[in-house]
Amino acid sequence: MDFLRNETLLSHFQDLIEGIDEEPTDEPDLSTTDPATMDIQDMIQLLSDSNINGNDNNQLQTSRNRNKTDNKELLLLLQQKPLNATTLNPSTLKSELEKRNIPPRGFFYDDAKHLQECLDREHEEYIEEKKREWIEALVATRKERIEKRRREWMEKEMEEERTEIMERDERVRDWLELQFRLREMRMKEEQMKKETKQCEKRKEEESMMAAVAPRNYRINVNAFSARSLAKFLWSDTWILSIDVSNMNLPDSAGAYLCRALKGNSTLIKYELGGNEFSSKTCKSLAESLEVNGTFSSMNLEGNPLVVDEEGKESFEMLSRSLAKNSGLVFLSLWMCGVGVEGGRALARNIVENTTLVSLEVGYNNFDNSDVMVLRKQLELNRTKRTKKLAKEAENANQARKKEEEHIKSLMEMEKKESEEKWLQEQKIVRANERRLEMERQQ
Repeated sequence: MDFLRNETLLSHFQDLIEGIDEEPTDEPDLSTTDPATMDIQDMIQLLSDSNINGNDNNQLQTSRNRNKTDNKELLLLLQQKPLNATTLNPSTLKSELEKRNIPPRGFFYDDAKHLQECLDREHEEYIEEKKREWIEALVATRKERIEKRRREWMEKEMEEERTEIMERDERVRDWLELQFRLREMRMKEEQMKKETKQCEKRKEEESMMAAVAPRNYRINVNAFSARSLAKFLWSDTWILSIDVSNMNLPDSAGAYLCRALKGNSTLIKYELGGNEFSSKTCKSLAESLEVNGTFSSMNLEGNPLVVDEEGKESFEMLSRSLAKNSGLVFLSLWMCGVGVEGGRALARNIVENTTLVSLEVGYNNFDNSDVMVLRKQLELNRTKRTKKLAKEAENANQARKKEEEHIKSLMEMEKKESEEKWLQEQKIVRANERRLEMERQQ
């Protein structure tokens, strides 16, 4: 049923919007209300009853005017209709269908009918989303006003009690004054906790991690805790290496751990050998290596990476990702059952890699020609890496010398300025002495 053409539902919203500014007599409890699970009648009743009758007439009038403006915008949105597909020209109609992965049939009205169904559905989803956002914002505003009025009422009550106490016995007055202060302190503490609890908890966890957590972990996990570990590693900035080898973890756990490399730019080493990782792990690792340029060491030895056609396709993806990766230095595929086809794919893509210098491929039944290609490319990469490290060391040495020369020149300049300042001061002193001597002679 089309949301925009449901006149009954639209009338419900009109009644809802017209009833928002009425002054209710009771204040409902909104603390347990979830607008996402309410039907339209419940929402109408809730939003009509949750208005707050403020004491300040000017503020109340301003709030009502603002609500009326927002309500008019919502009504205009609800009355909008989706785009009519029959008004589009054939080329635009074809383009819109292709955007939605719908193959055009070549008949204008048939294509327009299919596109109109998509436009109606998209427009309905958009309206539903806007309606939900509007209701949630309105409910949040009502909650805030109820809480504010509750605090004002409590403060007023305490002030009345305090005024009455002033006429009582002095000891009773002092004791009750203490109770008032304690109540005020508790109210302030509750308010502060609501605002800062999450922030303080996050800071405390970060400080504890930096103080006591090691940077290299050997951790025992299973299929379920591996997923939690992967979620943690996604945004972690402390741990450098993880070792979960020889734990018989399933393929899904390996996929989660490898996927964490997409968001992590600190981790540099994974020890994943001796598990049951296969096609899912290969695919996830391939996607991560294409975007991660800081991860440098991966050990997958003893995992059955290729056991079926899906495994062959996944390993092909992993091989292609090595051609795009610029950070991996060590990769162990020892006894992973890669096979001849996998070895050929690895040799075909390794020639475009310039960073990998150590690759273990024993007990994989590779063809000798492919092994020679791999060996040749690794030797070339080692030579390039050696030259690169030597150049970086030379650049670092030159930068250090330049820094030392700069510091030395600054010190000399400072010494020269100090000497010039001293000479100027001495010149002034001598001039004053001559002036005093001339005055005494006169």
